Amino acid sequence: MRTELLRFNGAVKRDPAIDAWMKEHAGGLGAIAHQRFEVMRKCGDEVREILHERVPSPQNGLAFSIIAVVKCGVANLYEPKSG
Repeated sequence: MRTELLRFNGAVKRDPAIDAWMKEHAGGLGAIAHQRFEVMRKCGDEVREILHERVPSPQNGLAFSIIAVVKCGVANLYEPKSG
């Protein structure tokens, strides 16, 4: 069986666009999103990030995650990659 992996072209070690996104969403739910994103940034040297469809998205060799701030809460969508 062949497994397709989701890969984001252009992901970098530290994306300045994500820092700008976090500043725009400061306070309340944005603060929660920032906290979760910082935890994911510290998950190893292989972590890369990209602002994908205006949403901060960290990824590494094992998984990717999307942080979404919406009116009702912060969603942390985690999708492990199978290999």
